[in-house]
Amino acid sequence: KLLVAWHCVVVRDYGWFRGLDAVFTGTREFQDRFRQNGLPAECVRLGFDHTILQHINLPENKSKAFTFVGAVGFPWGMHSKRYATIEWLMENTPLEVWSEDAEPTSRMRTFALAERSSRWFIPISIRKRIPGVRQFAGLDTSAYRPLGSRFPDRFHPALFGKKAYQLMAESEVSFNVHVDSALKHAANL
Repeated sequence: KLLVAWHCVVVRDYGWFRGLDAVFTGTREFQDRFRQNGLPAECVRLGFDHTILQHINLPENKSKAFTFVGAVGFPWGMHSKRYATIEWLMENTPLEVWSEDAEPTSRMRTFALAERSSRWFIPISIRKRIPGVRQFAGLDTSAYRPLGSRFPDRFHPALFGKKAYQLMAESEVSFNVHVDSALKHAANL
């Protein structure tokens, strides 16, 4: 068995990736950074395969005005600018969002607990090879209100694959914004 990861944002601590058999990333810049830090990295460029168009309906009249399909993130961490942009757009435009609307308190508590008690969540074979999760320990999320609870008529369950492409085909404008630490390269849709 191989232990691999996909990562395409700025890395603060390359130690997280020590012990992996390979790191896949979406840009040559990130591939070079991993390799400069002694890690086995390969660039796998993301792209659009035009053959997907054979499997979705391309309507003449678009039924959706303005959409976002993807991870919204939270008002902290590496998605904070994306979150703020989408929050502003939901407050000021007819933007509709298809995303998971995670309740971060339970997710963040899980990460914090995993940091303190990783033996319960992470197999020892992996724990020996990769350092633990630290970024969410002690995070206060008490004032956070998920966008789905604030905009229930315009926040929909996440879509993936063909269903996501179909929604984009039905949209006049489908908005995207990259993670805060993606540098100058786009490595998603």
